[in-house]
Amino acid sequence: TGSGKTVMLAELVRRALNRGEEVVVACHRNEILKQLVRSLEAHLGETVGVCCSWVKKTEARRVVVAMIPTLVRRHQLKEQLYGRTFFLDEAHHLGAQTYQRLLYQLQPQRFCGATATPVSPTGEGLQRHGITELVLGPEPSWLTEQGALCGYRLFGAEAEIRTQGLRTRAGDYDLKQLGDRA
Repeated sequence: TGSGKTVMLAELVRRALNRGEEVVVACHRNEILKQLVRSLEAHLGETVGVCCSWVKKTEARRVVVAMIPTLVRRHQLKEQLYGRTFFLDEAHHLGAQTYQRLLYQLQPQRFCGATATPVSPTGEGLQRHGITELVLGPEPSWLTEQGALCGYRLFGAEAEIRTQGLRTRAGDYDLKQLGDRA
């Protein structure tokens, strides 16, 4: 958070466009989609297509920013985006079946994932899901020194909670069960 992933993605998209590639940038949250659209349009100086539930018809543009769940359901759009360079924000979700199926269906020319959490929710590294190189960003301590992040105080429970046998949902522990053990 705060290290410039969105800005870096925008620059990588610009470079892909300069190579003559068309691009899909995908994410899973509305806030991220809005941030990506603003950043890309400002950096590229052009309007991008948007694929999300509140946009009924996505315009075919050189760059399309898409919500993963909406793109999964829009079969005709997937055909139009087939073979494009694919950028995925929050790439630690790459192991999910939906993401894997989407990548298989789109058959991207190139693939790049961005995340501040280079471990999947199941604890696996991302290499298992096709990430072959890891580019490290700045350390949080450096970002704090530069004023990009604020200082913090960390609070945590002193007691250890046994998580063995707890149910999980989408990679997170069941909060009710976890609370019962706290």
